[in-house]
Amino acid sequence: MEFVKKLSEILVEKEKSWLEFLTEVVGLGLLLGYFCYGFFYKQFMIHEAKLLLFYLYLFYVLIFLPIRILYFKNAASFKLSLMFALLLRFFYNIINWGRKDKELKIFENEKEKISFLFFVIRLIFIPAMLNFFVEYLILLVDYISLPTFSLSLLITKNYFFVFLSAIYVVTDTFIFSFGYIVEDKKFNNSIKSVDKTVLGWIAALACYFPFILLTIKLLPMYAMTPELAVENTFFISERITTILFVLILIMYFANLSSTISLGAKCSNLTNRGIVTRGAFKIVRHPAYSSKIISWWLLTLPFMSMKVFIAMIAWTIIYILRAYTEEKHLEKDSDYLKYRKKTKWLFVPYLI
Repeated sequence: MEFVKKLSEILVEKEKSWLEFLTEVVGLGLLLGYFCYGFFYKQFMIHEAKLLLFYLYLFYVLIFLPIRILYFKNAASFKLSLMFALLLRFFYNIINWGRKDKELKIFENEKEKISFLFFVIRLIFIPAMLNFFVEYLILLVDYISLPTFSLSLLITKNYFFVFLSAIYVVTDTFIFSFGYIVEDKKFNNSIKSVDKTVLGWIAALACYFPFILLTIKLLPMYAMTPELAVENTFFISERITTILFVLILIMYFANLSSTISLGAKCSNLTNRGIVTRGAFKIVRHPAYSSKIISWWLLTLPFMSMKVFIAMIAWTIIYILRAYTEEKHLEKDSDYLKYRKKTKWLFVPYLI
């Protein structure tokens, strides 16, 4: 079993470029296979999103990775060699469990722990973000390709809501996908720290696939998708319904403005440097407040006690997300300075 330990040590040696290339190619290939054919993702990811993942994989292993290894050794990678090393260490510790002279130790330092946690975050969020990006991009292209598509159609049929909502989702998920895929000093988005609290992870993952499937069984999500909203939402009158859609769109693009402000720093459960520009000058959690307000507006036409209770629960989840992020980020002195200047959490002069 000492062979396992020795192999794990070899895998973390940076000068072993050929081994790094091999682990990246094999490791990402296995992950690609899982996202295409594995449990949950086989049905969840649409065919076009799987194709995009495949093309990204080819670009990474055939173009980016060789150039990185040959010319830019300090450029970021997915660190699959480290992940394999951690896996081997884990098995080595399990095999030697209970021996007095063996200490149960997976991570050699804090940097390895942060790299592992961010790798897990990438595994969860990259396929989800890319899937929604491709799905809504197809919707947007199909919509523009309609023979009846025109400005007058957008105005008279409230289809402007679906059209602009699709633009919002495509842009938002593209920026987030880029943030999860790319970590590099050139983009000033290197990981400084990752939230290590159980509550922080539960609150965040409860809002995203695949974990949201369990959440919505307990707490139904009544806020409809944009295309369903246009077909099913009617509130008092056509004019009031249109005003409602406009207000929701304002919230969508307030959310998008916060995503644009984050740029390449976009990712959940991480600190990649404090952002103070754009909407973050006004409130500390503009994405959460705008998202929750848009959901309340979407459910307004069919509000009932059951819907109201569910929306209260979802609001609490996002308050928990903000709370856990505050606890994580307050360890950064830059965030403490920012918090003194920007006092409001969600809504100016209110909370």
